[in-house]
Amino acid sequence: VIVPNFIGLKYDALLKYIEENHLSNVIIEFQKSEKDPDIVISQSKSGTLKRNEEIKITFSKSSDEVGEIEIIDFTGKTKLYATSWLDKYGFKVEINEEYSNEIDEGYVANQSAKNETKNPLEDVITITISKGKKILAPDIASMSVDEINKWAIENNVKISYKEEYSEDKKLGDVISASINMGELVEKN
Repeated sequence: VIVPNFIGLKYDALLKYIEENHLSNVIIEFQKSEKDPDIVISQSKSGTLKRNEEIKITFSKSSDEVGEIEIIDFTGKTKLYATSWLDKYGFKVEINEEYSNEIDEGYVANQSAKNETKNPLEDVITITISKGKKILAPDIASMSVDEINKWAIENNVKISYKEEYSEDKKLGDVISASINMGELVEKN
């Protein structure tokens, strides 16, 4: 992807660009500055980059001391959005991950505080990031290869086949599987 020079860009516009271009290794920092708050004041790289290449972006931050802050609802927002927003105000952040059938992978599913006032010097905010939906293994040993492939594609699971001879099964039938029905399977 071609990453432009972001200097002068506002916070929300940069986060939109990151999401639309699927950049996966962006580090956002805030630095006290005399410039207007929430404006990009430096970046580590620009030009043609891989989507997973690390890019460090520094935003301006007001030099005023901030007291208590009302924590917004991050549900459905990206992990980057939530962690950088909390970092901007100086909150310590704990991150948990859990499966969610309602919230897509990589987005905030829950948080310890929302729509309430907290002090960055005293409070730690916990956010829970979705690992996506739980993938439970079907009875693979009783499925056809076509059914297994269809299930794997639908659930973004990789399948590896090994051929063996069996006197009890006909050519192309599944003899055994490394996972049992009902076991939790990780994506990819």
